[in-house]
Amino acid sequence: MELTDLVRILRRRWMPIVAAGVVGVGAAAGVSALQAPTYESATQVFVSTQTGETSSDLAQSNAYTLSRVLTYAELASSERVLDGVIDELGLDVDARELARRISAAPIPDTTIIQIVATSDDPSEAAAIANATATSLAGVVADVEGTSTQASPVRLTTVEEARPPESASSPRWLLNLVLGGFLYQDRQPSG
Repeated sequence: MELTDLVRILRRRWMPIVAAGVVGVGAAAGVSALQAPTYESATQVFVSTQTGETSSDLAQSNAYTLSRVLTYAELASSERVLDGVIDELGLDVDARELARRISAAPIPDTTIIQIVATSDDPSEAAAIANATATSLAGVVADVEGTSTQASPVRLTTVEEARPPESASSPRWLLNLVLGGFLYQDRQPSG
């Protein structure tokens, strides 16, 4: 197909193409309007170990921390951590339901874990993220410590979650653009 063929088709079928785009954008706007807004807030936790005296001790501490940070990120959505969040905030959900609203992942090549919480209330999203960071620090200290020695690992919040100013979902612009294009894709070509 050459450019002149494409121009000829567009001249003949411009009205159905525009109409299909308007219908697609309208449908996407309707779906977006029916979705409840969701807010997302994130906190960051720095994972460290007690440092030693020599450079060899420091290297071992760093290697140990890097090897454990992924495990700690997985613990963030565990029942033990989330039960502490539910108790602290007085939430009316169980740990499984709350786990679906929390994600945690290490920032690549660092010992920082980012914890993201979602809620239909911006303040609650921030509170959940911050409470998860606090509860995770306590659980890690319990798990890594022994009956005679405190945990060598420490989790420190380096960036507290704040209530977001705007909703993370629905994403109106993306939905409208996709609605227009997807509806176009369903139209028969001429």
